[in-house]
Amino acid sequence: MFRPREHHHLRHCLKPVENLFDPSLFEPSFLFANLLWGSAGAGYWIYGKKQREMVPMIGGIVMIAVSCFIGSWLLMSLICIALMVAVYWLMRQGY
Repeated sequence: MFRPREHHHLRHCLKPVENLFDPSLFEPSFLFANLLWGSAGAGYWIYGKKQREMVPMIGGIVMIAVSCFIGSWLLMSLICIALMVAVYWLMRQGY
């Protein structure tokens, strides 16, 4: 009788299904911040692409990534505001 071999090393890589959806990701403040900063990042990226400017384009990509990977609305907002200030300052410096 054929019995498949168990892969014990895969057991630690798989997450239980009940932990895949964190309820804090569905809070209205987090969803609003995610929508706001993701849209602002997309706007920066489109502006940078059309104007052929690397600073706003990279800033937009980083803002989109921050809105996807940061789980706290407050931290996400602080990072994105700092990115907006950094893009503005770098553009004023001539980069």
